[in-house]
Amino acid sequence: EFVVGGIVSKPDDVSVNEGHCTNSSPGADNCFIIDGRITLLLNPINDISYNSTVSAQAAMDATQFNLEESMDDDDLLSPNMPEVIKVQYLGDNLAEFLAWGESDV
Repeated sequence: EFVVGGIVSKPDDVSVNEGHCTNSSPGADNCFIIDGRITLLLNPINDISYNSTVSAQAAMDATQFNLEESMDDDDLLSPNMPEVIKVQYLGDNLAEFLAWGESDV
């Protein structure tokens, strides 16, 4: 089993110049799609009764869930960046998001 020992904001996020960006937040005057990326630092719990592959996936799934919840609850907004008024989780995979946007048009 693993626990998340840390989160690193690497590799760097990438601004995406394609896809449909909807500006639905009050007070917003622009919208950007960012392919955000993070690296999880997983620390093993010394118990050999667990399947490490499954438990690593469980740690990643839990982190993703918490990240989505933080975005939904506006916990990632900061007074240090007042120009950012909303962040939204768009999906697990940029290619799937872009394909979904094309089929939706």
